[in-house]
Amino acid sequence: MNRPRTLVVAGLVAIILAACGSSSASPSASQAASVAPSESAAESPDIGLPSFSAGVVAELEALIPDEIGGATMQKASMRGDQFLTSGQEDPTTAKFLTDLGVSPNDVSIAFGFGFGADFTSGAAMFVFRAEGASEDRLLRVFKDSMDEDRDVPLEWTTVTVAGHQVESATDAEADGQAMFLYARGELLYFVSTTDPAAAEEVIAGLP
Repeated sequence: MNRPRTLVVAGLVAIILAACGSSSASPSASQAASVAPSESAAESPDIGLPSFSAGVVAELEALIPDEIGGATMQKASMRGDQFLTSGQEDPTTAKFLTDLGVSPNDVSIAFGFGFGADFTSGAAMFVFRAEGASEDRLLRVFKDSMDEDRDVPLEWTTVTVAGHQVESATDAEADGQAMFLYARGELLYFVSTTDPAAAEEVIAGLP
């Protein structure tokens, strides 16, 4: 199994589950790596996201490019109330929503991932919406959730990319893969790719 492909999928899955507040449900890297690039994330039992389906929150999926750095993005989405009835909720979910100051009905998320033709490059992106949450709170609570199961917290720095002020961190647990967070209004954007130029292009297209 190609390591960049494994890291992109495993990292994306862990982050999505953390965003929903279910850190205890995070799959292992080996489970995530079993998803072939031609499979839909919503159709694969190994990815552990039964509530995600293509087109559920179409307006959020539309904010994810169809292609990032030559990788065709597979997209899916879900609403918060669907997650809470999927059988995967745990107490962390309630804490996550409380910290955001929103209810399950206020939350929705879309994600996409893809790989280059030779599997040596890949990209992951999601758009998370929490109606009523401020930009500062979105960033703070989400970063806290990402550190939930880490021995060493991520170190975030504020950088300017393509004219946007974003939060950037390097994931030592994923061979130094770069991650970017950007909040605008009630939306939180996450971008991670093995191609820095592709990341800059995506960020340039954000509002």
